[in-house]
Amino acid sequence: MVCSGGGVIKFADSHLGSSLRPGDRGKALGRYVLGGTLVKVYAIAALASIAISSEVFADIGENPCTFGLIKITNSFIDDISGAPLGAEIGEVNFDITVDSCEIVGPGSVGGFFLAAQPTSNLSGWCNTTADSIQISSGGLSSCTTSSANIGLVGPSLGFWELNGSSYPKQFVGRLTYRKFDQIPVGATQLSLQDPRLQFGFGHNGTYTGLVSDVATFPQGEVVGTKCSLSSSLIPVDFGPISNSGASKEFEIAFSDCGSREDATAFNNAVSVEFRSENIREDGTALLNCSNSDCAKGIQIGLKDSRGRSVNLLSGFKLSDNSPVITDSEVTHTFTAEVESRVDEAVAAGKIDTQLVFETIVE
Repeated sequence: MVCSGGGVIKFADSHLGSSLRPGDRGKALGRYVLGGTLVKVYAIAALASIAISSEVFADIGENPCTFGLIKITNSFIDDISGAPLGAEIGEVNFDITVDSCEIVGPGSVGGFFLAAQPTSNLSGWCNTTADSIQISSGGLSSCTTSSANIGLVGPSLGFWELNGSSYPKQFVGRLTYRKFDQIPVGATQLSLQDPRLQFGFGHNGTYTGLVSDVATFPQGEVVGTKCSLSSSLIPVDFGPISNSGASKEFEIAFSDCGSREDATAFNNAVSVEFRSENIREDGTALLNCSNSDCAKGIQIGLKDSRGRSVNLLSGFKLSDNSPVITDSEVTHTFTAEVESRVDEAVAAGKIDTQLVFETIVE
């Protein structure tokens, strides 16, 4: 589940009483204020922290080094769906602690690389488990390199001279991700076809030994959406009111969905979660402000397009509503109602309360 955006529904500037003087007539204005740009696609940053035992034996030869903490971190730009094909959309960073290495002779070297990966149709890029995303090959033209001594290996992260190095040593490497096809709506698992991180060692730039499984590349996910909010300001005007019972419909709309299929997939993947200090403990309504000039004895309830009450402490799945879906838009209708409180008498005053919500892509 990934947070993709958020906003505020704000109810304000209304006066409530048994009778309203002309000067008291106000409006309850609900404002949906977008807290920053809607994130069309967000990726969970996968982090693996793996402690390696002090003795690791290679599949080929005896490993001259011992490893400490290994961190492998994926990160992506916010708007992957909006990125053009071929654009760099993220990176994976490797932070590896090498506790010690024995000197194994003049010109001895050590280096990290991924296991052999399927090569894409573009030189220098490897396929991942996500069809729309590929990873760089570490400067190599192919994602699978054959070595006479250690067999097939994958993208290189670099190497260092074992002789003369001081320890512990921090070894860092970086590979990039690029978008090579449209990101599908919803969550897509992202990892490598072969997730092993490997370590090679040898002499004079030639690997003669191999640790075939130093660590496992973490699995994360990218979440694709095709729609963005149509407007960041949604007025909810109750008009002049003298008691509870007033109601007003308002819409939350998404546009630029690309196609009806994409709009439907987006609608099925998104939920809304609410936050506010004024939500009742049972989640049934939003309480009004508590200052001396605030209206007493009222609360704001929300209903979906089918007339069902929305519990503000539970996530609301948009697919449970009845939206209008077109070739490029998704429009959801809700109703805000001014309700009486059973635990407080009605008294004139203003309505000033707000409800923060986040859209969550699942």
